[in-house]
Amino acid sequence: MQELVDGLIRSGLAPAALPAWVDYLVAMLVFGGIVVFVFILPIAGITTWVERRVAGRIQSRIGPNRTG
Repeated sequence: MQELVDGLIRSGLAPAALPAWVDYLVAMLVFGGIVVFVFILPIAGITTWVERRVAGRIQSRIGPNRTG
């Protein structure tokens, strides 16, 4: 990761006026955001969906669409 940020600094994509720690901080925040959006959020959605399906099966009550 550090080599990637160093390469961005050398290529001129990162502003040279900023200290190096700012570039590393921004890179870590971007990488952390990618990890959250790619891995954590889908897992949270899937586990919520599974929990609701299980709770629905456990509470299998006779409702208005199954009586009459």
